[in-house]
Amino acid sequence: MPKDIDEVKFMRRAFLPVLPLVYDDALSYIEFLGKVCDKINEVIASIDQVEANILEEAEAYTDSKLAGIESDFDTLQENVDRAIDGIRDENELFEIRVTEEVNRLINSVNNFYTVLNNTASAINQRTDMVIQENNNLLLSEMQRYLANILVLNYITGDEMSIQDMFNYLCMFHLTDPITYTELYATSTTYTALVALNMTYTDLVTRGGAIIT
Repeated sequence: MPKDIDEVKFMRRAFLPVLPLVYDDALSYIEFLGKVCDKINEVIASIDQVEANILEEAEAYTDSKLAGIESDFDTLQENVDRAIDGIRDENELFEIRVTEEVNRLINSVNNFYTVLNNTASAINQRTDMVIQENNNLLLSEMQRYLANILVLNYITGDEMSIQDMFNYLCMFHLTDPITYTELYATSTTYTALVALNMTYTDLVTRGGAIIT
């Protein structure tokens, strides 16, 4: 039995015999006390047994409850472990999906910028081409317009183009010039011109005297 529970001791009796004053069927005082002591001892033994049974049943009940609690705790621990493993797996899958989405977004942005740059480059090239075409058209129209303009030569009284007027005025500043038509009429080759060892200025200002 546990130390914190005091064991009930049996009653020990030792009586000295006394002769009864009257002989009848009634118990003597000593016999009565003896029976009382015996009954008390029976009760003590029964109490001790009840106490032992109670402790045994309490221990069995406690052990069964503890076993149930341990089993429930083990089950709970298994459920928690499975839940943690599931969360870990879901987290890994989530990270994989997030990484895939981020990479897809980055690729989409890069593709968008590539298309945008290509489109901008194509637009720039098209714009440059259109500007060049417009410039050429404008220059051509200006040349055509200027070629059709006639100015009055107050010296000769004739109407002539602006270029012809420039050529006519330049003649007053040159000693012996030569025109392209006159140079072409001489049938002088490029080799022959090189052999004359003259500059372009000489050709323009004194070409008529040099080339015969």
